[in-house]
Amino acid sequence: KGIIVDMIKKNFYGSPSVMAIGDGYNDHIMMKKSDISIEKLNNSRTGELEFKGNLGDIQVSSLKQIQRMLIYHGKNIHDRFENIIYYLFYKTILLGMCLFLFNWYSSFTGTSLFDSRMIFLYTFLYSSFNIIIYGVFDQPIDPELMEVLPALYRDSTYKKGVYLHNFLIKALNEGIVEAIMVFFPSIYIVNWTNHIDGYNSDLNMVSMCILISILLISNFKIFFICVNKRIKFAWIFLPVTTLLYIFYVLISDAAEWSYMDLGPSISQLFSRFPCVMIIIWNVWACLLFTYLANNHIYPNMVPTLETIFVREECVSNELILNLELGEE
Repeated sequence: KGIIVDMIKKNFYGSPSVMAIGDGYNDHIMMKKSDISIEKLNNSRTGELEFKGNLGDIQVSSLKQIQRMLIYHGKNIHDRFENIIYYLFYKTILLGMCLFLFNWYSSFTGTSLFDSRMIFLYTFLYSSFNIIIYGVFDQPIDPELMEVLPALYRDSTYKKGVYLHNFLIKALNEGIVEAIMVFFPSIYIVNWTNHIDGYNSDLNMVSMCILISILLISNFKIFFICVNKRIKFAWIFLPVTTLLYIFYVLISDAAEWSYMDLGPSISQLFSRFPCVMIIIWNVWACLLFTYLANNHIYPNMVPTLETIFVREECVSNELILNLELGEE
């Protein structure tokens, strides 16, 4: 059995992933060499559960559980992790590209745009609650749809060949384009405005404008995805992130954690109408670009079985199984 697994992984077209199902020690080598293994615990004679040594990655009591586990839960978890990884790279590239553009704008003089503590909080705190809620409650695939069209499971096999392509267009492309859309309008509009009291714009105001825009974009992006997918508690992370940011600004000014005067800079920023409007523009423009890209551009560049068939009037499992996505 183990030799058969090696033959499939080495000689079959596309180096397919192998799943092994066994119920005893005689299946140990087969389950060890397979990509994922399922161990059947139910004794066919007595009907009792027998824990024989944790031989499989997954343990089931009946073979009837495998169909739903593979067709729905397996694909659901696969797509969920894929979406989370793309978003994690996206939000990091969005911030990192703004830092690169500022260094280029300042002729690489080494001037800091953000406080190092602020970068840490953005990565591990301000943008963490949204991805936790999104990752826990997201259901990329409708279970009723998978019961009617189980052949859509084949979409996961197709995605194995386009991981890099999806990363380039969903994470890298969106991060770079939206960073450019945020950075240049913010730095020019904020520097152009003057307060009625004569307070001139400074680097701290530019930094806060860019950071607030990035926080709003990254959080609202997940918020609208959650609302579209009817995910519960989608609104919770927005007030939580806002309160955490306000709390940090107050504590930072009181304890002098940062060399930036965050409180006065934010106060001056929101007292100027053009600065407020540029933040709104940054958020609206980036979210519009995300909507157009994910609903009109990417589906045509990298079609999936769902985008090809779900909206068609006549859909069947045979039609899906006979489709060659590479040729289409």
